[in-house]
Amino acid sequence: MKADDCIVLKRFVIADASLGFYCFFRNYGIKSLIAKDFYLRKGEISFSLEAFEPFNMLFLSFEQRNNTLNVISYVKKKLFYKYALSNFHRFIFMSELNRTILKLQKYTDEELFNRLIEYYEITNHFRFYLLRFYVEISLHLGLSVESLSAHGWIDLASLKPCSYRGKNCVYISPAALLLLKDIERGKIINPSAEELNLHDQYLKSHLQKNFYN
Repeated sequence: MKADDCIVLKRFVIADASLGFYCFFRNYGIKSLIAKDFYLRKGEISFSLEAFEPFNMLFLSFEQRNNTLNVISYVKKKLFYKYALSNFHRFIFMSELNRTILKLQKYTDEELFNRLIEYYEITNHFRFYLLRFYVEISLHLGLSVESLSAHGWIDLASLKPCSYRGKNCVYISPAALLLLKDIERGKIINPSAEELNLHDQYLKSHLQKNFYN
């Protein structure tokens, strides 16, 4: 049996009324797990419905049974899903963070785990901070956005062009590409509220198609 802090990234229903979900563990990376009889409200564990909402942080004990990882026990540590419910744009932002982490699950570690929690705490200027998150991801992987020569669909794990919605791909608009490079060059470190508003307006038309779909 193993136990660790984890963040629920995504969940899905299994045919036997159990819950399947992806959890990002502080020390074990991303794992796919099963909460047996979750929706039947019976069995070995009494599950709380809200505890396994995406974005929440749990202290989770689990073990392997046959070919699956099963939840043994859990403790609720931080119900971040309430942040997402407070604002639609914040929900979309947090969802994009989770989706990006899932795409890069082979490269996750404790540093990225802690940064994800910090990004959950952001309350506005989501377009700007999503781009900053992409910069941090690239630096985390030992890459530099300076190597990007053109906008379009970019593989975050290699910073090379990729096919539409490939495994590690995100869409980077021309405006976003310029801003990404300014962030990495240190031209934008702690922007003022006025600068953040300008960046939001600058990115709005370029990011809206990808960011809100």
